[in-house]
Amino acid sequence: MGKRAPKPPPPPDPVVTARAQGETNVETARTNATLNRVNQYGPLGRITYRDLGRDYADREVQHHINAFQRGEWRDPNFIRDGNLDTIALRKHFMRPEHNPYLDRWEMRTELSPEQQELYRLSNEAQRQYGQAALRQLQSVQDRLSSPFKFSGPALQANLPDRTGYLQFSVPNRTGDLLFDLKDRTKDLQFNVRDLTGEVKRRADFTGIGDPNQAREDVQAALLARMNPQLERERAALEARLANQGITTGTEAWKAGFDDYNRMANDARLAAILNAGQEHSRMWQLGLAQSELNNKALQQMMENDLARSWFRNAAVGQASQMDLARGQFRNNAVGQASQMDLARAGLRNAALGQASQMDLARAAQQNAARQQALQEALVLRAQPLNEAAALFSGEQIRMPTLAPVPQVGLQPPDYQGAVAANYAGQIAAHNARTQMIGAQNAALGNLLGTLGGAWIFGMRR
Repeated sequence: MGKRAPKPPPPPDPVVTARAQGETNVETARTNATLNRVNQYGPLGRITYRDLGRDYADREVQHHINAFQRGEWRDPNFIRDGNLDTIALRKHFMRPEHNPYLDRWEMRTELSPEQQELYRLSNEAQRQYGQAALRQLQSVQDRLSSPFKFSGPALQANLPDRTGYLQFSVPNRTGDLLFDLKDRTKDLQFNVRDLTGEVKRRADFTGIGDPNQAREDVQAALLARMNPQLERERAALEARLANQGITTGTEAWKAGFDDYNRMANDARLAAILNAGQEHSRMWQLGLAQSELNNKALQQMMENDLARSWFRNAAVGQASQMDLARGQFRNNAVGQASQMDLARAGLRNAALGQASQMDLARAAQQNAARQQALQEALVLRAQPLNEAAALFSGEQIRMPTLAPVPQVGLQPPDYQGAVAANYAGQIAAHNARTQMIGAQNAALGNLLGTLGGAWIFGMRR
């Protein structure tokens, strides 16, 4: 009987995991806030921090301790073995729903005794300066109540219009330009004689003969001279073997004819080789004759090409001469246009210089008017500036925050830990399931083997 696979572990609750991760993040943020709020002390004073939420919790805990000791307050949720559980009570008042000041801080700046005295003296000086400024304003009240009037030179806002004297165009000389040249493409030679049809693409045996037939003829002539001699030598060998008492078909007979057969084969191969040499010689003659013909055709083609190149070079030279004449004409027209532009530019530059002189005179007059206006305004505003100077005074230097190395704690990865733990449980469950499956498979195989053996025994 096989074992049943165990049930997989239940997955973690995402809501609970997210809530736990959020609480961890909040606690880490509070720790970072506490570590990064450093009290600072210096010669000008001090800057201190106070955790309002923790102070509120301390006050509430102490208030409930006093009420518990007086017998005025009893809460079974915070009493353990008849004693007050101050740790649980503090955790209760450190929750957001029971602490309105949680995660709220107070920063206090306090001056040193010397700076505090300077601050008092500065306020007293400011009061006296203010009274003097009021008296100064009362003395010029009548003059400031009248409208401001300026009797200096008038503003020059207009200049003479010289645009009517400008030259805006020059003579149009484009009609004198040469835009086209004589077409000499008809005089060019684009083709030469096509001699590719006369090129020899294989060996030419004209006047030489067929090399294959020559090889056959040489081979036949050599064999014709050789065969009678071979027959005589064969007859002599047969007679000699017969005289020695060696009969046809015996091993001695075969041994005697082996040397003769090798000699006869070597002679015939030599005849065939000589015939092949004659065949190669005639092929070389045919190839040489074809090469000579093709070189003559190539020379004719090169001569045709040279004559075509010479003609086309002459046509190109004539086109270059036409182009040079056209460019010379157009350059002359361009030079005339440049001279027209130069004369117009000189006239317009003179007009521009006259306008600049008008502008400079107007600017000088307006600058003089502006200076006179500034002087009048300074005289009118001087009492106000003196009163403003009396109102202002040197400020007391306040203590400033020095750069403090910040601490940045990272919250633990609670969700990652839960996921890793659940992955480990799933891996263990899968391993156990595989192990049980393997055990069941082995048990099935064993039972099958035992059943087969029992059936075999019964049949016997």
